[in-house]
Amino acid sequence: MSPRTREQWEPIKARRRARMLESALRLFATRGVEMTSMDEVARRSGVSKGLIYAYFKNKDALLGAVIAEGLHSLQRLLPQDAEIERSPREAVAAMVRSTFSSMRSQKAFWSLYLSLVTHPGVFRRHRATFLQAAEQFRRVAARGVGGLPQERADLRGLLLLATLDGVMLHYFLAGEAYPLEEIRDSILREWADQQEEQ
Repeated sequence: MSPRTREQWEPIKARRRARMLESALRLFATRGVEMTSMDEVARRSGVSKGLIYAYFKNKDALLGAVIAEGLHSLQRLLPQDAEIERSPREAVAAMVRSTFSSMRSQKAFWSLYLSLVTHPGVFRRHRATFLQAAEQFRRVAARGVGGLPQERADLRGLLLLATLDGVMLHYFLAGEAYPLEEIRDSILREWADQQEEQ
């Protein structure tokens, strides 16, 4: 049997990396970053501790990759420029629906996210990743406000993001009893009503 080629190794490496990220996410979200060791991540991933370090320099690099992957998974759901231009209002509605759907489907990530954005050291080290994602959301929201001067549109975009952050916080504090779908529908109705008033 001949050795594997680079092309054969790439999917294997990608699956291992994804397994490590998923294991780290679950452990970070349930135990906290400080209480999770690289040994535990390796055990849960089914790989050696040395292999974890071949992929990630240290625990903070692993955490950074977990943050980036979680935010990128939601960013991939955001409307693209052409969609925003075609229907700005629907682009914002799609962003809101995607965010709410993600709150339910990616609970571990958002639980971790909420704990990290309020942790000054972590936020400082991973600030660029957090802010880049927030900027993409703000841009979609601001462009979805038709007919307003740019300054007011930017402000409306920031207000929508703050609302979504607040909903996320309350949902994770209250748990499944929180009326997530009703809140989503209310935000969508109010956003549409405000658009018609302009």
